[in-house]
Amino acid sequence: MATLAGLTLLGGVLRFMALDRPGLWYDEAQTYRRVCGSFAQMMQELRPAGFMPLHYWMEWGLAQILGGAEHLTPFWLRLIPAVAGTLMVPAIYWLALQLASRHTALAAAAFAACSAFVNYYSRDAKMYMPLWLMCTLSMASLLAWLRAGKAGWWCAWVATSMAMTGLHAAGLVVLGLEAFAYLVYAGWGRRRQLLPAFLGVVLIGAGPLAYYVGFNRWAARVHESGWTGASGLHWVPFYNAGRTRAELIAYATSAYLTGWEWPADPARDHARLDKVHRLSRGATHGYYVPRAVRIAFESVNRMLIALAALGGMCALGVIRRRSAEDRDEWTWRRNALILGIWTVVPPFAFFEVATNPISASSGATAAVGTRAAWLALIPLTCASLIFVARRVRDRAPAETATFSSDVPLLLIPATLCAAVAAIVHLARIGVPGWGGVWVPRYMGFVWPAGAVALCGLLVSIRPRALRWGAIGSLLAVNVCQSLCVIWIPARPPIGRMVEDAWASRDPAGSSRAYFPAGPLDPEVGDSVFESTGKYYLSMTAGRVVATPATWNEVPAKDLIPLRWQDDPRAVAADILQHPGIRRIVVWQDAVAESTWQRDELAELLGRNWTKASQAVIPVRFIWNWSHVYSLRRCEYVKS
Repeated sequence: MATLAGLTLLGGVLRFMALDRPGLWYDEAQTYRRVCGSFAQMMQELRPAGFMPLHYWMEWGLAQILGGAEHLTPFWLRLIPAVAGTLMVPAIYWLALQLASRHTALAAAAFAACSAFVNYYSRDAKMYMPLWLMCTLSMASLLAWLRAGKAGWWCAWVATSMAMTGLHAAGLVVLGLEAFAYLVYAGWGRRRQLLPAFLGVVLIGAGPLAYYVGFNRWAARVHESGWTGASGLHWVPFYNAGRTRAELIAYATSAYLTGWEWPADPARDHARLDKVHRLSRGATHGYYVPRAVRIAFESVNRMLIALAALGGMCALGVIRRRSAEDRDEWTWRRNALILGIWTVVPPFAFFEVATNPISASSGATAAVGTRAAWLALIPLTCASLIFVARRVRDRAPAETATFSSDVPLLLIPATLCAAVAAIVHLARIGVPGWGGVWVPRYMGFVWPAGAVALCGLLVSIRPRALRWGAIGSLLAVNVCQSLCVIWIPARPPIGRMVEDAWASRDPAGSSRAYFPAGPLDPEVGDSVFESTGKYYLSMTAGRVVATPATWNEVPAKDLIPLRWQDDPRAVAADILQHPGIRRIVVWQDAVAESTWQRDELAELLGRNWTKASQAVIPVRFIWNWSHVYSLRRCEYVKS
């Protein structure tokens, strides 16, 4: 327990260290927008969106405790995800204990404490980190109840599952996985647990069913306006543009392993490059991953995958022996099957949608009968495979069961993947325009199972020195990436820009601030005149928009007195017309970077003006450290 407490403390330090870094981005500002008004206004904002309400209820309640939404600084806005990220350490330890050995559980807890992926989303004021925590606790509670049969574990399963589905609809996927885990773990032999399990599913599913059928209008909006116009996920195809199928798998896997997304081949990434150059007004640097960063992270991820494969080969001999907890061979196969289904089948479904965009097909109707037959055979096939596995385990000799029981373990995930493929192709008929959602955070509910499986493989490596080297490498690279996310500047300094603009808001005052004439941020967060700027203005000057409904209706230029000019001649001409100005701040973007060696503005202003400070701020895509553009902030004072 001392080791677990120490790992939890380490996780808490990484979660809460400089919690306001990196700067907030668009989605977090939208969280603030939804909770900045009354409870009724918040619910009206959620009605057309696809989100479940529990996370927003918690954020709104925290705002009321603090005295109003204007007190939701970045620290408080991110408090709930940070707490959830800290609690993920003991939660995944408990989950791993239900499925593997104590050594694997400790390794999984250490991975959760150091994980850059977990640390990033513990600093994201969205519902993802609380969702993954509840997914972990829900599955662990279910398995504990199936093993011990105690009512307390059943209550814990129902409570955590209700929270899970109340945070995000993806929790329903985990609920489906739990139904499969029940069949594998208990089967029909434990009929006394069948009724409580059914009752639990009814209680858990009642909330989402009532919310989406009786209140939420997201599905109706998507049906009326199409996926691109109403889903809020129209950006995903652009985000994945230029990636091959292998690169799609690589960037999701590397994100889960090390918190770094494997970039697409720049030679094929024309869509993103064109957009970056267009929105950055011909940025001189463009969009690229530094060579040293790319080589280092690609090498580390390849090494970790190779070590996991080595651990799998070492585990082949271990998995047929009883563990220290006296688990028999069927227990090992059952737990491996649960982890396999959890980590493979949902991502396969997301992958099918991403790589086979859903659209109306002229020949689709003719295939309805074939696909319907596929869907009818799926549950029968799965049930038959499970029945065969249990019969082999109960009746066959031990030496026969060793090999025969492996067949269902391979066929069941394969059958479920085939079922997913059939469902995706069937959906072409009813959901035209349905797009992919292949983004690591949308599939993040598989991370707990993947972490347990990975650590189980690494713990199986022989010899011991190589095992500890593998685990140490995994933890070290994640700690380094976590610290880089915290301390290396990446997102545009929207808060600093808003502070400069607000300090010079008085037209007759002695201070002026000037900003680039074009949009600042093509991909890495937001810009000063959109939601992030309004959020930081609320933190600087008090709540500037009274209700969520008017947030997007009030133009930022009516709230933030911005002067959109950074040309030295134009700035100098404006200053000369206002002799009372004593201080100016000028922000310049990458289009002027070639002239930064010469301070043309200082020459134009004359001897009475002195440059007080200068800072060059690189703007990077935080998931792979791609350089997008740079900003320069210069402050001048009049003597």
